[in-house]
Amino acid sequence: MFNDRDNSQDGLKSPQEATDDHQSTSERKSAPASRKSVLFIRRLYIGLIVAGFAAGGVVAWGVVAAMSQWGLTDSSPQIEQNQN
Repeated sequence: MFNDRDNSQDGLKSPQEATDDHQSTSERKSAPASRKSVLFIRRLYIGLIVAGFAAGGVVAWGVVAAMSQWGLTDSSPQIEQNQN
């Protein structure tokens, strides 16, 4: 029923081998596309981090400027407490 000889000699492949070949072919075709996707996501991530730092810096500068204008950054006078 089954021969011990290798089917690849006849050019015939088992269903598992055919599936493996198909997967490796599709992986080879999708590799450049997936690499582009990874690079895009990496650049997007870095861009979002940089934009977040920039926005945080602008907000921090605005808060300090507003506090300075309202006099909230001045040191408060020291009040002596009398001990009885």
